[in-house]
Amino acid sequence: MKDISQEDYDKLIESAKVIERDRYGDKVLLLPDSKICKIFRCKRTISSAKYYPYAVRFMDNAKKLPELGIKTVDVEGVFKVKHLERDIVVYKLLEGETLRSVFEKTADKKDLVEKLISYISELHSKGIYFRSLHFGNVLVLPDGTLGLIDISGMKISSKPLGVLKRIRNFRAVFRYEQDKDVILEYGLQSFLDRYVSESDISPGMFFTVLKMQKKHPAGKILYQEG
Repeated sequence: MKDISQEDYDKLIESAKVIERDRYGDKVLLLPDSKICKIFRCKRTISSAKYYPYAVRFMDNAKKLPELGIKTVDVEGVFKVKHLERDIVVYKLLEGETLRSVFEKTADKKDLVEKLISYISELHSKGIYFRSLHFGNVLVLPDGTLGLIDISGMKISSKPLGVLKRIRNFRAVFRYEQDKDVILEYGLQSFLDRYVSESDISPGMFFTVLKMQKKHPAGKILYQEG
């Protein structure tokens, strides 16, 4: 990770458009050349991010995912901005629309939901545990395929995810009400049945473990339904 001076940073973000910010400052900028500048802040004094920065994790995942056949962003550089105590990643804008925005304007969502189910099954079978797996971080690309953004919070294993990790990962899918509503409209049981049928896991074990997770959004619904 290279250091970038205040002068070079100011030049980089000159005329940039703020896409996302929080109370600590800018988080995502759209640069004039249609590239994205993602800004990372280390949130805790004692953190693994001190030794393995989120910006570097982002870059590493951006390299690994295409090797597994998963489309994602193309990183151009990772920098440490010392005067701001921030790290940044600069990458090419991945053309497409978020899955969430496509669902919002799509009346018949069935085919797209089933494409998503297949995609989640593929990620899990390839050992990809994406902590931020919600509809705002999955893009529908111009060719109709799906891709991932905001990929720093991810672990990639050399073998398929186990049942517990798969179930844990579905928490992210249920994190936002508008995403959960799409799944419930399709039918939660149908959604999970299709996922299991496309995954090399035991249906009995999956649903038994899920129903035991009474605090899990999906587990809670299934438990209440008996």
